[in-house]
Amino acid sequence: MSTTTVAAPQSYRVPLIATAAIVLGALLVGMVFEANTGLLMIVGGLLGMVLYHAAFGFTSAWRVFITERRGRGLRAQMVMLAIAVVLFFPALGAGTLFGT
Repeated sequence: MSTTTVAAPQSYRVPLIATAAIVLGALLVGMVFEANTGLLMIVGGLLGMVLYHAAFGFTSAWRVFITERRGRGLRAQMVMLAIAVVLFFPALGAGTLFGT
């Protein structure tokens, strides 16, 4: 008879605490400044959490490229930067974004 071990489930406390901190901080920022600023804080914070947990970072992509000769992460970063440039170049050229 063989015995198998089951790994303990990953703790979800840290992401929940981080999400709660982002939401509470966004509420505070939204009350002090504008609601749009609070919403932007939520979007930025959640995107940051996703990128962190996906291990999508500039340093790790370069390290993998140099040590293992795999450029997938670098290509993803270049695509992300190209999309950002294409999206924001018209706003930068006009000098305004959403009337501001």
